[in-house]
Amino acid sequence: TPRDLFPDLLSRYLAAVKAFNDIRPQLGLELGTCKILQGNARRLDIPDSSVDGVLFSPPYSFAIDYLENDRPQLQLLGADIDHLRQSMVGLVGSGATKEARIESRVSNYFQDMEIVLLQCKRVLKPGRYCAIIIGSNTNQTGGVSLENGLVQIAENIGMSLEFQIMREIEGIRNTMREEFLLFFRKPLGRDESGAL
Repeated sequence: TPRDLFPDLLSRYLAAVKAFNDIRPQLGLELGTCKILQGNARRLDIPDSSVDGVLFSPPYSFAIDYLENDRPQLQLLGADIDHLRQSMVGLVGSGATKEARIESRVSNYFQDMEIVLLQCKRVLKPGRYCAIIIGSNTNQTGGVSLENGLVQIAENIGMSLEFQIMREIEGIRNTMREEFLLFFRKPLGRDESGAL
């Protein structure tokens, strides 16, 4: 049960935090500060060219219904679940058949992700990186690779894929076998030297 698994899961999280804190001085890492903003990634209230880096994992709403999965916590926070469902990336789409619904959702997903990536590019400082962690449950996307779609979108908007790392996923291999860490770079300017 979740209650039985919680102590083991918590001990793993605590071990990871301890390992990070142990290695931090050796690597000379300083903890930064943060400011939490709540909003929509398609409309970031952040100034142009003001962010040093972007790291996110877009929703796997094809594989996970986050709203149903997190309903108790969302209700406790007073969230309007019906409103969230209409505005979430990945859950919007309709069709008369299952295939039509999947095609509609995938198309809407990529349209939304293009807007999100344009926002990331806008707020990033020139030469900085946007790192995305994503995998595909191709059973639920009609065989479409979300990571390949994001690479294509990023290239179309002028953010080059500098490198990628593939990591095998353990535990849910029946739905997703691997995830990718994609590192996109905002260009410095027309000649890559910083001159515009």
